[in-house]
Amino acid sequence: MRIPQSLISRSGYLRPMEVQPIPGERALVVTGDDGTTLVAADLHLGLERRMADEGWHMPSSTHGIVARLLDLVGSQEANILALVGDIKDSIHTASRQEESELPWAIGQLSDAVEEIHLIKGNHDGDLEAWVPYARHMTIHGGRGARLGGLGLCHGHTWPDKEVMDTEHLLLAHNHPFVEFVDNLGHRLREPAWFRTRLIPDLTVERYGEVDPEVILMPPFNELLAGTPLNRPGYEGLGPLLARGLVDLENADVYLVDGIHLGMLRAITPGRENE
Repeated sequence: MRIPQSLISRSGYLRPMEVQPIPGERALVVTGDDGTTLVAADLHLGLERRMADEGWHMPSSTHGIVARLLDLVGSQEANILALVGDIKDSIHTASRQEESELPWAIGQLSDAVEEIHLIKGNHDGDLEAWVPYARHMTIHGGRGARLGGLGLCHGHTWPDKEVMDTEHLLLAHNHPFVEFVDNLGHRLREPAWFRTRLIPDLTVERYGEVDPEVILMPPFNELLAGTPLNRPGYEGLGPLLARGLVDLENADVYLVDGIHLGMLRAITPGRENE
């Protein structure tokens, strides 16, 4: 297999990179030559405004989300922060809540790290208008970003080739959960991490010979309802999943607390014995 140039240091040795979810948190850390990167996705800041329009009235969670991220930056000693899409909730224009809270939230986060990367999702079309300028901040388009051997893309559109030609590809957008159903029909949903690979025969035509580990990230905002990927017939959101390029059925599934549930096909009703 060809080794991507992004994974080779100037000395010619492979750069060590470790990507691990933080136990008990919906975020992960990446350690490598450039230090420690904290990665989270689907913050949906301002979600409460949409919930109020639907009849659910509750206080803003923005300060709590920012506090959680700042605590993780400190505990993980992260010098880089990457937010993988849907940083804000409104799709077309910012709500009054977002106009008020987004500049403060991004300002607090950018002040805590040496670099901050904002990767736009399908809810972030006018994100640039609502975040404060910082020299160490980079706002990336919807086709993603590559940070060394790490590819980051929200997942609502096709990633760029350079984002795919990495060691690890982090995707969001699907809000992945698993669903447990007991004998009485009671349902319990839990957020989960899904770790898998691409399907080479379906990937090569568009991207060539790329082979990153693919990690589907749960939403950092705990108010968001999740999508149970272990429901029979689920195909996924975004072109990589919907077109079958991601080997979803053979994904290893981990709860946020680190418990390994096995492969997705083994916990999908009707497919346990395949």
